[in-house]
Amino acid sequence: MTILQFIAPLKYPRMWCAQFTANDDGAKKLVVPAGANGSIVDAMALSSDDVTTPYAVQFYVNDGTTDFLFGTVELLVAAGAQIAAPGVDVLRSGMFGGSPLDGGPYLRLGSGFSIKFRSTTLVAAGKTLTCIAQGGDYP
Repeated sequence: MTILQFIAPLKYPRMWCAQFTANDDGAKKLVVPAGANGSIVDAMALSSDDVTTPYAVQFYVNDGTTDFLFGTVELLVAAGAQIAAPGVDVLRSGMFGGSPLDGGPYLRLGSGFSIKFRSTTLVAAGKTLTCIAQGGDYP
């Protein structure tokens, strides 16, 4: 007798994007809002098209009420905009948990949680900092 099993998907695929410009004045920007049943973020890239200014970018986890500083990533000049300066793989920057044995690093967010980011330096006129995350929502 053959038994067929249906395995429900762990997540519904998602991609989230946020961008900073000179008009954002250092305010925190929402990158990942968790889904109704929570979400997992398994990739996050950070880049800049500014060829003269490096940036320190802070990441926050919000529990629905309070922003908690999670860590700061250094974004080098033109990171991700030129071959000589690759973008930053945020999850592998040492700031987030998960081990290679369980598919990490990744960040799990409960319902109502979110990830925000901000630059500690004002973004130059006509330039952008971009954060793109991918993962999924739990069903």
